[in-house]
Amino acid sequence: MRTNDYAARIINADPLELVVITYELIDGYLNNALAENEAENMKYDIFKARQFLSELVSSLDIEYDISKELMSIYIYANKLMVESEIKVNSMKIGEAKEKLAEAAEILDKLGEGWRAVRSNTNHDENNKSIKNTQQLYVGLTYKGGKLSEFVDNDNARVYRA
Repeated sequence: MRTNDYAARIINADPLELVVITYELIDGYLNNALAENEAENMKYDIFKARQFLSELVSSLDIEYDISKELMSIYIYANKLMVESEIKVNSMKIGEAKEKLAEAAEILDKLGEGWRAVRSNTNHDENNKSIKNTQQLYVGLTYKGGKLSEFVDNDNARVYRA
């Protein structure tokens, strides 16, 4: 999984889209860990998933009841991931994957809910997380034995690599 693929989405994202992207990243890392059979690679993917889960936890506003409910779910999912890491360290890969699969299922259902909220919500251009950004279109061309990268936006700037 390459988090660089998310760069343009993150720049143009509103807060709701950032939550959806975070769930996608967690899901990607957990699926990578579930597909992995080498302990070091599994531990890395679990670590990255836990980092993104930590971002979701830190973004909660505890004044709302729903945030408290989400916090308890996040704590449980994190507990499953920690238990999975312990199993990986003990070279009990099968047991580790069982714990991870449960965490992945829980977080996938939550992510599905956030995607549904996103699809039923109007996205306003003024709600972007990063203000005053340009709309970005990127591509690569191959001409004359050279690879050229271009960025096309309202000002039609062009960058060549």
